[in-house]
Amino acid sequence: MRASSRWAQQEGSRRELGEDVTPVGIEQITRRSLRYFKRTIRNVVVYKEAIDAFVGDVKRRGFESLLLVGKSDLDFVVEYACTKHGLAYLMRDPVEEDSVYYLYSEDYIPDTEAPTSDSGSGETAENRGFLQEYLVG
Repeated sequence: MRASSRWAQQEGSRRELGEDVTPVGIEQITRRSLRYFKRTIRNVVVYKEAIDAFVGDVKRRGFESLLLVGKSDLDFVVEYACTKHGLAYLMRDPVEEDSVYYLYSEDYIPDTEAPTSDSGSGETAENRGFLQEYLVG
């Protein structure tokens, strides 16, 4: 990229910013932000309903606790659903491994080739799931 075209890009950004810092520009930014916020809230409601149904199913299958593996932006929703359905919500490996369901966070990429029960964690295909599968489904 030539120096003059880099300057033109920077100048274009400055000009756009200058247009946005006006009453009309701020109103447009506010409107866009509000639309984004509403869309985010709608998505949280959809995710909450999906997670609630999933956690209810985990409880009906006889599990007593759910371990959320990995960091999740939806951990508060999972924790709420566990409380609602009477499941213990765990964030670290349990001492007692009986009746624990392992739920991998939405950022976890499942390795379908990996063995399921050789990890020593008591985890099997029957007692694990991936949050991204329940949210996309």
